[in-house]
Amino acid sequence: MRLVDRNFDRCSSDVEWDKIEKIIKILKPFNDITKLFSGVHYPTSNLYFCNVWRIQMRLMNACASVDSDICRMALAMKGKFDKYGESYSTILSIAVVFDPRYMLDYVKFCYEKLYGQAVAKTKCIELRGKICDLLKEYNDSTDQSSSLAESIAEDIGYEDDMDEFNSFGESQFLSDRTQLDEYLDCKRLNRKQPLDVLLWWKMNESRFPELACVARDVLSIPITTVASESAFSMGGRVLSNLRSSLLPENAEALITTRNWLYGFPSDDRDNGLEVEISKAVGTSSMTSSSTPV
Repeated sequence: MRLVDRNFDRCSSDVEWDKIEKIIKILKPFNDITKLFSGVHYPTSNLYFCNVWRIQMRLMNACASVDSDICRMALAMKGKFDKYGESYSTILSIAVVFDPRYMLDYVKFCYEKLYGQAVAKTKCIELRGKICDLLKEYNDSTDQSSSLAESIAEDIGYEDDMDEFNSFGESQFLSDRTQLDEYLDCKRLNRKQPLDVLLWWKMNESRFPELACVARDVLSIPITTVASESAFSMGGRVLSNLRSSLLPENAEALITTRNWLYGFPSDDRDNGLEVEISKAVGTSSMTSSSTPV
């Protein structure tokens, strides 16, 4: 303790250590979830709902603690949470539905824990309606693209000999069930097994074509600004006072070269390529930065 705190003059008492352990138990999930949300190599939007719910449940339990200090701290934290986080983002709540390990059942489970069955049922119906509206927008845009393609085909005199087949036996397969219904009726995957959710949707795109388009766009939403801030931070180190007139192409090369070189499996040719790119970028950067702006 003396090595990290120059004001240390006595050891903490057993009561203080117990209090520290209780505080750590409350705050550790915040640390873990913050690191999880800050990831840049995997989708994060599907992680939002379940982890924000975990935080809310822990704060509610801490507010009911018999320890007055813990209760007071939790109440102050819950006040901030209620201001910014209690109203769950609709689009990020939809993202957890597109995770085949959770689906709509998990949303219902979480809301029941917080508000009871009646409120949970209402919120799930509203969320499902939002997904249907979103899917309808995608279907409308797809229909417009198909109509444009058909009009172009007609303009050039193209006739599909298989058009008659489209209506053959159609009455046998007509159903009110949508792709969303089919997806939500699927058996949930094991929650404890690692899953690349984007890869899962890519593999099942033939089963749910329109729904896969919606899932791809929703799951690609970043829930933090870590990635963009990291890029700007790197840009600040590249564009300095002594190197302020780089061409945009050279600045991009300096910022992204490391990802280009190390972001893919290497082979014997990469060593020579790395040397050539380093020389080229170094020469062009020296040339373009000779005259400061």
